[in-house]
Amino acid sequence: MNAEFTVRRPISVLLVDSQPVVREGCRSALRDAQDVQVIAEAQDEEGACAAYATGHPDVVVLELRHHGHEGLNTIRRLRLLDPLARILTFSDHDDEAMILRVMKAGAAGFLIKTRELPHLLGAIRAIARGETRIDSSRATELLSAVIAGKPAGPLSALSQREYQLFQQFAEGQSTAEVATMFSISPKTVAVHHAAINRKLGLNNSTQLVRLAIRCDVIAP
Repeated sequence: MNAEFTVRRPISVLLVDSQPVVREGCRSALRDAQDVQVIAEAQDEEGACAAYATGHPDVVVLELRHHGHEGLNTIRRLRLLDPLARILTFSDHDDEAMILRVMKAGAAGFLIKTRELPHLLGAIRAIARGETRIDSSRATELLSAVIAGKPAGPLSALSQREYQLFQQFAEGQSTAEVATMFSISPKTVAVHHAAINRKLGLNNSTQLVRLAIRCDVIAP
């Protein structure tokens, strides 16, 4: 009787970080894992989107810097390219507000950078299987907050799309930039912006930013 063997392809990974030395470190750490293969690297948001569109990796490993602002935009753009994109973020800081922001933006996991190689490999494998991983002392509580969907408090008045746009406005994105990111017209962006301000009782951009900081949407 002939035995049948199923050959599984390695989990394909895209590494995204602005520093070549960090990418080299991750690539070296993953090199000996037979079931994980780094297929591309990128140093910024544009490069990440281009590499994803070309290679369609199973998992994106994205380092967060400066409170995760640039990483948030990268996550959102990748999720616009592919709503099923699986993104593992990692950072030096166990910042709960930042973890919530990146998870709500669409990341599938967060890992503390100081963890050893088995943690990184385990997280990549879990996310490739469709699981969610949060490496934090309050992982269960944070995961519950992510699963809950829309934020509580004053922002609960917003729809999911309005909340996504609110995040972009709070981070200082222009109408044209938001229109390009979401593939909608500037006029539609302006209509959404007016609706958001009306629902939240806001009169200007300064009030919007202050509310975003108070609700942990962006860092102070």
